Amino acid sequence: MRLLTLGDLRLENSAFKRAKPLLLLAYLALEGPKERRFLRELLWRDAKDSRNSLGTALGRLRGVDAGVVGSDEIRAWCETQCDATQLLAAADDSDNERVVELYRGPFLEGVDPSAAGIEIEEWIYSTREALGTRVRQALLNLGEDHAGVGEFSLGAELAQRAYSLPGAPESVPDELERLFVLLKAGDHPEAAEVRKEAAGFDLELSRSVEDARGALHEDKVPTTRKARHNLPAQATRFVGREAEKTEIGEMLRDPDCRLLTITGPGGIGKTRLAIEVATSQLRRFPDGVFFVPFAPVTSSTAMPFAIADALGLSAGGQTDVAEQLFSNLEDKNLLLVLDNLAHLLAGTDLIHDLWERTQNVKLLITSRERLNLQAEQLFVLSGLSSPAGVPVEQSDAVRLFLQAARSGGHDVTLSESTTPAVTRICELVDGMPLALELAASWLKALTLEEIATEITTGIDVLQASTRDVPERHRSIRAVFDSSWKLLTDNEREVLGNLSEFRGGFRRDAASVVAGASLFTLGSLVDKSFLTFTAGGRYEQHPLVREYARERLAEQPQEQALTREKHGRHYLSFLWEHYPELSSSRVKEARKLLAAELPNILTAWDWAVDNLNLEQVKDAVFPLHKLFEVDGREQEGVALFSLAAGCLDEGSPEHRAALGYILIGQAAVHRALGDYRAEARSLLERGLGLLRPLDEDLGVAWGLSWLTLIRGEAGGDVAQGRALLQEGFPIARRVGSAHLIGRFLNQEVILEDPASGGSVEDARKLREQILSEQREVGDPNHLSHAMAKLGEFLFHHRLFDEGKALLKESLELARESGSAAEVTPLQRLTRAALMSGDLDEAEGYASELLQISKDNWFILVESDALMLLGVIATRRGHIREAEVFLVEALQIASRIETMVTSLGVLVAAAGLRVAQGQVAEPLAWLGFSIDHPAADQFSRFEAQRLLDGFHDQLPPAEFTAAVERGKESSLEEMFSEILSGR
Repeated sequence: MRLLTLGDLRLENSAFKRAKPLLLLAYLALEGPKERRFLRELLWRDAKDSRNSLGTALGRLRGVDAGVVGSDEIRAWCETQCDATQLLAAADDSDNERVVELYRGPFLEGVDPSAAGIEIEEWIYSTREALGTRVRQALLNLGEDHAGVGEFSLGAELAQRAYSLPGAPESVPDELERLFVLLKAGDHPEAAEVRKEAAGFDLELSRSVEDARGALHEDKVPTTRKARHNLPAQATRFVGREAEKTEIGEMLRDPDCRLLTITGPGGIGKTRLAIEVATSQLRRFPDGVFFVPFAPVTSSTAMPFAIADALGLSAGGQTDVAEQLFSNLEDKNLLLVLDNLAHLLAGTDLIHDLWERTQNVKLLITSRERLNLQAEQLFVLSGLSSPAGVPVEQSDAVRLFLQAARSGGHDVTLSESTTPAVTRICELVDGMPLALELAASWLKALTLEEIATEITTGIDVLQASTRDVPERHRSIRAVFDSSWKLLTDNEREVLGNLSEFRGGFRRDAASVVAGASLFTLGSLVDKSFLTFTAGGRYEQHPLVREYARERLAEQPQEQALTREKHGRHYLSFLWEHYPELSSSRVKEARKLLAAELPNILTAWDWAVDNLNLEQVKDAVFPLHKLFEVDGREQEGVALFSLAAGCLDEGSPEHRAALGYILIGQAAVHRALGDYRAEARSLLERGLGLLRPLDEDLGVAWGLSWLTLIRGEAGGDVAQGRALLQEGFPIARRVGSAHLIGRFLNQEVILEDPASGGSVEDARKLREQILSEQREVGDPNHLSHAMAKLGEFLFHHRLFDEGKALLKESLELARESGSAAEVTPLQRLTRAALMSGDLDEAEGYASELLQISKDNWFILVESDALMLLGVIATRRGHIREAEVFLVEALQIASRIETMVTSLGVLVAAAGLRVAQGQVAEPLAWLGFSIDHPAADQFSRFEAQRLLDGFHDQLPPAEFTAAVERGKESSLEEMFSEILSGR
């Protein structure tokens, strides 16, 4: 039984018509075995029970024929023939007649793509176009075969079918040129339409009928006859590089591009790509495509002989071999692939002369180093696409690794247990094809996890003993050793020093740390040891860096000196730009520091490892601020904790640095929402170390955090005020605008709601703080003070004034960047909800969610999801609200933030009320409304919901439910929410 997908979708000789099972089978037939988990998400994302839906579909297919589909606990696969895969096989075998015969219409023509979800819709359209392209090529090949023997009318008829082929994409310039020649040769009227379309690509087509016929007759390489070439056969299937193949093909079609060099480090796949591109160009060069391997050639004087040998020329006699080459090639239309030229750059004169003395010879060269000829065009090759940003199974690097594993007899498939290790291996080698193949060869002795671990400890695991692989490609070390020999002494020294950088570097840093001149950097780029990015940064392939680092380690004194230069440079760089993180330049500073974060963290490790305590102490505040604005608090907790473990509290020399680290550690704990004993304990320990040492800056910093944490947790207000009164004068004494701004804003947090003060007094306090913040001039704190006053006014029903101030706060924050926008967006969303404007609230909350995801602000993400859940509940979108609130709850539970957890609990109560429940939501509201950590919006929302119950329940029952909640724990209530979702 065969699956038919070209035209309608059905099983041959079967009345089975269920669309979803057939679509599943078509996907498996074209894409190969897939994990059940992936298929459920792809085809039944919105189903109540996707597991059951997939099982039912597989069962129905087996009901038609047990041999149609196969599956196990992890995967499913197609076990029947499919017309689309038969077509692709025929196209690969150049069986053009069979390709045209199989094509009954566009792929899945009878299926409504939009009804199957966006991913399947995109897959259908892309597959439809890919198959249509193969059929068009087959029609053109057949047309050229017929026209080549004088059957011009039949050739034009086939070209017309190709031009208007249903399901095929719009023709590309190369196809339009072939179409025009065939149509013109057959004197077909549609040639004019093709010429008009080609003009849109700036392609001028203007042959006469006679010229077109002459071109087809003279230059045609019939598809029934092999084109002339000596391209080496490949033992494995070529994987990926579709974009690269297309781009290089386009460059070779350009008449002005006759000398194209593919450059890149050893092992990156230059030769294999060049052979693949050359294979696709066979029809374009009537005199052939010839591959010249220069790896065994040791002298530039032997280059002409190697080329002559590849062309099958007999080089001899009195005439110079190079002259014989030029004479033979001057009237030829062919492609020469000159492979592995980096060690023969003394012979570039020959390459130049070949280009200059021939008209229709194109040179496709692979080299680790550019030739530096004026006629040369470059294509810089990098690693295969990694799993980042695409589904794992679509990553070219992953596909190549799996192919290499299977070629070695190892049945590796992607699953929950294997995918992380496979992904890690691909990332560690940055998609380098040779490294992936060598890594896969170790499956004979190591697990996937062990291979990944071995790669992190050095490059020597990346070697194999395969006999049919050239010696120079049997290990990454051999590849790099041969490249290292091509460097000058100065280039080797600089490259070794550059291995201390992480995540790239800029020119000024390379000069300070590695002694690299602009000339040397440019030379290392030319030789594929570095790449220069559009952002002005230099980058190294991770395996190249690891090799260079090992070379540097052979000179311990030089390595230690380089590390010191690197550490001092980047810690100074961090301190220099730290003030900008609390200024109107925060967006630019954040971008600049984030780009250098790997280098900054390497510098920090150097300072901690070498106990350079002044550098450690000076770096804590800037590092904390960078972690905070860049959303990397979890990383900050681990980094400060590890550093604290390296210092001895009993050592007088260590106390100051340790005190700063403990305060930094507490600050990132707070940013994650931890207001509990851990953060307070760290702060109190840190302050205990710093107070006797007259470390005013550290003490003020620690007191500002301790005051904030006590205020947010709803602790002892009097004690909080005492901390503020101690810290504020110190902040003024050290002259830190940032700390002064922090203390000013904490006046509001510590305002005692039970003090009996009037609303007017509270407003005056906030206005006074806002006025002082204007004088301090820190835009972040000024925006925050505006938001606080605006929120206060809104809560006291001064809606117009409050909203105006909140919007002013947002506009000011937008000048500083997304981190500063969080506070006004949070308050504007709440204000809009309180006033009942759901559209406005949703707009602000959606923006807040996007900022949190873009910046990895986990705490903010939970808050935004909670607010969107409230909005969805009020609109009656119950299913949508459930999704938002469960996700918000999961984040809040993980980071243990009481303020956000209470907000989620109140929002979940609102959802249960909307679902007609009473007992559980009343208990949750009772727990939340009087909790000291509940913010004003949580109390407002809880009270709004409680007010709705008064008319529904007897007073005693109402009171009992609320009191029951006050005796519960947050963990118990979260468990109730998740179990009932």
